[in-house]
Amino acid sequence: MSMGNPRCNKEEDQQLDLLYVPEGWEEEWSEMPEFVQDRQRPYAQIIVRFSNQEDLDEFAHKIGQTLNKNSQCTWYPELGPSPKRKVYVDESVLSGLRDL
Repeated sequence: MSMGNPRCNKEEDQQLDLLYVPEGWEEEWSEMPEFVQDRQRPYAQIIVRFSNQEDLDEFAHKIGQTLNKNSQCTWYPELGPSPKRKVYVDESVLSGLRDL
């Protein structure tokens, strides 16, 4: 009698572990800030093509941004810091660092 592929069972178990929700999770998540991410949609967009590196550098200088041949897009004016760079931290940890 075949017990099935043990590799498949292991992968299935790993997938089920991803769905595990511990008891009392509601208490841990109480008073957490709501996450809202507004999607930035452009008013307009254009394609600008450059014949050489000098032209690209001149354009980047004129708009005050850093661009290179691998740049796929940019905002003008440049957007502020990305929300992706923000993190939530435990304030008690921060206060301990301030004391150093």
